[in-house]
Amino acid sequence: PDGMFTTKDLFFQMIKAMNDSAKTPTLALRDIEFVYTALDADCGGTLDKDEFENVCRAIQYSFWTTPKYNETLERWFPRLYRTQIMAAMKDYVWTQDENGNSKLDGIMTVVLCWNTAVVVAESYYDFRHVSAYSSLFAFVEAVFGLAYVVEFFVCILCMSWAEYVSASSRIFDFFTTWLLFGVSAAFYLPFADVRSSLMHYANILRLLRLIRVVKSLKRLPKVAFMFTCVTTLLASATEILFL
Repeated sequence: PDGMFTTKDLFFQMIKAMNDSAKTPTLALRDIEFVYTALDADCGGTLDKDEFENVCRAIQYSFWTTPKYNETLERWFPRLYRTQIMAAMKDYVWTQDENGNSKLDGIMTVVLCWNTAVVVAESYYDFRHVSAYSSLFAFVEAVFGLAYVVEFFVCILCMSWAEYVSASSRIFDFFTTWLLFGVSAAFYLPFADVRSSLMHYANILRLLRLIRVVKSLKRLPKVAFMFTCVTTLLASATEILFL
């Protein structure tokens, strides 16, 4: 009932008892203090009715904890880690707007949009078998590939590796970044047969960047609403066709 509170000792006893049950997810004892502190919204040292209900919801899920920042860099290069440049990079990586997008996400969304325009133009000339601009497009692709590599290093300098790979979207970005950068760099190898072979797969690989664009744009509320409306209309249209 309202007005009753759960102390930390009772909370610990409840979690230990639930860990003995085979039907509930096991919560590591080392994480109990963290969970209790995080859910004690008013920092009163006890859990009120609303906070206790939040606990009951949270413990239904399996979760894990990761170091937020790059502790290796902080331990081995403390002076570098405390520079103003690092502070600025952490601000761009970790400061988020009301939609959950960081400043770095905003910059990379603009880069991806420009990259999309280049991909469309490049694909147009490829389909028309116009090779006059192939060297220029290869250079521009290499520049964009380098931009994505810089994004990766900024992220990995400002967060731990465990934090980086905890999000499936960043794992996708990791593989596409290095794959596309490798393809862009391969155009400069002194092997004509390698360059000609890569040209056959270049358009397919460019689709990976277009997927990144769609993924980035879906973070915007208006774009997400548009996707929801379109998918709902398509689903309704399919049902009507099969009536």
